[in-house]
Amino acid sequence: MAEDQKGHELDVGSSARKGFAWTGIAQGIKSLLDFVVGIFIARILDPRDFGVVSSCMIFTSFVSIFNSFGFSTAIVQRKELDPQFVKTAQTLSVSMGGISTLTLFLCSGWIGVFYRNPEVAKVASVMSLIFIITSLNIVPNALLTRNLQFHKITLVSVLGSICYGAIAVPMALAGYGVWSIVVGPLISSLIGTIFYFIAASYFPTFGLNFRYARELLNFGKFVTVSSLLNHVARNADNLVIGRYLGADLLGLYARAYNLATIPKELLVSVFGSVLFPSFSRMQHDLSWVKRVFLKSINAITLFSLPVAALFVLTTPELVHTVYGAKWSGAILPLRLLGFAGFVYSLYVPCTSLLLGLGKVRLYSVLQLLYSSALVSSVLVAYRYGISYVAGSVFVVIVVVFAAYAYDVGRVIRVSWRDYYDSMKVSLHSSLIMMACLLMVKFTLPLLVHNFPENAFFLFEVIVAIIVYLGLILRTKDEIVTEFVFMIKKKICGKVVSKA
Repeated sequence: MAEDQKGHELDVGSSARKGFAWTGIAQGIKSLLDFVVGIFIARILDPRDFGVVSSCMIFTSFVSIFNSFGFSTAIVQRKELDPQFVKTAQTLSVSMGGISTLTLFLCSGWIGVFYRNPEVAKVASVMSLIFIITSLNIVPNALLTRNLQFHKITLVSVLGSICYGAIAVPMALAGYGVWSIVVGPLISSLIGTIFYFIAASYFPTFGLNFRYARELLNFGKFVTVSSLLNHVARNADNLVIGRYLGADLLGLYARAYNLATIPKELLVSVFGSVLFPSFSRMQHDLSWVKRVFLKSINAITLFSLPVAALFVLTTPELVHTVYGAKWSGAILPLRLLGFAGFVYSLYVPCTSLLLGLGKVRLYSVLQLLYSSALVSSVLVAYRYGISYVAGSVFVVIVVVFAAYAYDVGRVIRVSWRDYYDSMKVSLHSSLIMMACLLMVKFTLPLLVHNFPENAFFLFEVIVAIIVYLGLILRTKDEIVTEFVFMIKKKICGKVVSKA
């Protein structure tokens, strides 16, 4: 029995490592594609166009919560799975997709009235089609996740990004304006759904077992409540800015927020998709869960903390070089949200652990705390402008993460010292990197007059990369050592002794 359990642990651990590798590579490619496409479109369109779409996305993301209703999570988390359960999940998800599409379409006029912008109503009515499309891929995506087939999921994700760029950029160049970033996601989602069917060797079959339906709905209600609270927390700032400050300022704020949270969104795809099913399978072994959780905190910090520091110290050069002068209004919000993006990325292993261990109620309580605090702070801050909103969001994210870390620590017995030990290598290296960047920022303009801003930004990035990599490669950090070993093994084509 002990040998079987050990073998199962090794099997899950091996699958998780392969999952991290596949999703890491593919999501890196996907993020690069999305970033490049975003730059092209941002230089063609105006902030107002992005503000209109961001206004609609507050409502589309709200309706999408009911579209999935936690069915995907239920499929992944369930210990045993049979065909009737899958058919019931497929039937319920498509039914919810149809209802979601109809609901948003009928409410699109009211949404336009809320924002006092008729263009928002037109965009919302078209964007409603996304729900019936994505409801078809909920089950095949969940089956691939459950079976730890992350390479297939990430391949479909990359193909979706390619399709989006191939559609949105030509439409923007042709003068379609806001519709280029509305139609692009719809078509890429439709193509992605077809690829999900192929990847999972799955074709939708329908049926309804009332016992399984009750089980799915009972499980889904807690996940849905948590998702609703998360939606409120993630969109309260956009909703208030769009309603009271207008589409132009919302476009600037949304661009700053999206850029600051790039590490978090990337890490959700890489770590969230792998950790949740892994924790679900190994929920009986808390020592394994604790070890993997702390390693994930270490890995996330190694990546996201230096990126956040770079964002904060190079914000003006970054915005002007990448997006152009018309996005200057996003500089101060991005600077305030930079470290918020790092802290926000640490939510990923915490939420994966709570859901993987079935602590859905605790997760819901923490989401209630998060949403309540964020709504309250934003309602006070918006009167002073989007920079104050960004500052309030940063404070709330940091405070609520402390609550997450404390409760996760109680569940798997992780101390504050354990958290610090997991992050200290990146923390020390990032502080030294920041000191070097500050020296560059203050001394280089004195030595070289009229230094072009884009060249200065590139020089800052190069200095940051050299200093940070040079520091962490000199450490004996476990994650760094394993990564270097893996690279050497791939390059040499044979096993290289760690010694």
